[in-house]
Amino acid sequence: MLFVPTTLFWAVYEQQGNTITLWADANTDRSVSLLGWHGQIPTTWFLSVNPFLIFAFTPLLVALWQRQSLKGREPSTIMKMALGCFGAALAYAILALAAWYAGAGKASCLWLLGYFTILTLGELYLSPIGLSLVTKLAPARMLSLVMGCWMATSFTGNFLAGWLGSFWSRMGRV
Repeated sequence: MLFVPTTLFWAVYEQQGNTITLWADANTDRSVSLLGWHGQIPTTWFLSVNPFLIFAFTPLLVALWQRQSLKGREPSTIMKMALGCFGAALAYAILALAAWYAGAGKASCLWLLGYFTILTLGELYLSPIGLSLVTKLAPARMLSLVMGCWMATSFTGNFLAGWLGSFWSRMGRV
């Protein structure tokens, strides 16, 4: 049952290299002024935010979960995965708010950084937790098969992401 929400998570998560990059290029103010120097942040540079945040947040989340575990307050595996899905939804709510706030203008790149921050936290609450769940619950003789099915959620999510991204070229722009 967890494969469906996980597939949907990956479908929206993988938009960062697709429609989010296009949205950022067209709708984000990427100009920078620093000590008399003026320039523009290339849109593709924002794609490096997620990998950086994975390295930055992983030890912090592990410490948080360990501290919660010691106090008997660590969320269950399913709750962590639900929080990951909620994080993806919240990340897109941030972009919707950015678009609404900017109106016909361009949104600050800080909105985009907020999107990547929340989406990355969502990924960290879902992906490694799901892998751990599969290894714990799958019978030993079926572990490879179940792990393959789990990885197939990423495949189908990426496939769905491409399909969803194809609507971008057909959508009207404000």
